[in-house]
Amino acid sequence: MISKNSLNPHCKHRWEKFFSGRDYRLDKCVLCGIIQTVSKKKTIREYSETDIEEAVKIYWTRGDEWRQFSRDFLRFLPKKKGRLLDVGCGSGWTVAEANRRGHRACGIDLSKGMVSFGKKRIDKNLTAVSLQDFNPSEKFDYVTMNHVFEHFPDLTECLQKIRKLLKPHGRILIAVPNINSLTFRIFQRRWYPLSPWEHIWQFTPETLAKVIKDEGFLIQKTVVNSMSYNPKNPFKKLGFIGLLGFANFIGFGDQVVILAKK
Repeated sequence: MISKNSLNPHCKHRWEKFFSGRDYRLDKCVLCGIIQTVSKKKTIREYSETDIEEAVKIYWTRGDEWRQFSRDFLRFLPKKKGRLLDVGCGSGWTVAEANRRGHRACGIDLSKGMVSFGKKRIDKNLTAVSLQDFNPSEKFDYVTMNHVFEHFPDLTECLQKIRKLLKPHGRILIAVPNINSLTFRIFQRRWYPLSPWEHIWQFTPETLAKVIKDEGFLIQKTVVNSMSYNPKNPFKKLGFIGLLGFANFIGFGDQVVILAKK
């Protein structure tokens, strides 16, 4: 819980209330505009490994969707193949897809349950370790975070560690939900990527770019588009296709993807 007197750790300015739900609120920095979640509910970090293992078994049944999610994300990388680290790899879908494309990819994740499951069924190049405790012998050409950056309590610490892991002129590819999206304006508290018990930060294209640039990275590409969804109800599916297509057309999709260079 953030106190009323606390300041944004990134720019040292105060917060103001942006939005509130039943057990949470979103506070917006009055200077830079970044949004932080203040939640009273159980956070993702407080769930047991048993909970996570059960969840990942459910994800396994939706493997085709996760593969496509990874393909859509990795297409924003340069064509040149290289050594790639996926941070917050979960059970390894992005790592597997990167290796299939010819990269030398590996992944790290805090969850022993997800990594154990993924190593058995998806890709063996996974390690259960935190980003800060990860100290490989070789640096990387690419570091990717596919809807993971918003989970990190300290964004500055995260990016500084990634700079150390990258080779000179290495790239970082980050995708996060876009709270400046058409779908957030429509669904509000029911917006599917809100996840206030899980997402510490909410970004717009501008606030994500600022956080990345403040750590010395050069923005090379910014894309605002929408994630793929596959509701079982055919009418909902058609509705989502139309809504997200329109959101993309007017530039208010539900995710931001940024490619940046060290």
